[in-house]
Amino acid sequence: MTVDDHDRPLNERGREAGVLMAKHIRDKNLIADLVICSTAARARQTLQCLQSILGDDIPVRFEGDLYMASPKKMLKILSHIDDRASSAMLIGHNPGMHMLAVAMAKTGDHESFERLHAKYPTAALTALTSAADRWRDVNDCNLESFVCPGDIE
Repeated sequence: MTVDDHDRPLNERGREAGVLMAKHIRDKNLIADLVICSTAARARQTLQCLQSILGDDIPVRFEGDLYMASPKKMLKILSHIDDRASSAMLIGHNPGMHMLAVAMAKTGDHESFERLHAKYPTAALTALTSAADRWRDVNDCNLESFVCPGDIE
């Protein structure tokens, strides 16, 4: 019996990557004010890997439209974030996440740019900053970091 892609769970490697990335997020203090997570099973399981570092104070919004979304759709989702949130984390899917990160990152470290453009593996984390005051104006960003599970294993 095959499982619908939306319902497909994380494999062991994905769970291990989620735990590694949670530690990295905690160690680098990259905790966001808001988490927007796809409704897909593996995205929810990735969120579970992060729960211990997020605690109960960080609001989580499950967004069905984030499942396999295009970069344009993800930008629309970002544009609707309440401007009181100074940071947000998207937990989504490739190829959209990769395409969004590449499209938004306009400045930053050359090596990180090269790595970001080359490949976006499972559980990769892109940290971007923007000078925009409103979420609807976020577009051109600075690539602060691009980290993959293999970088911290």
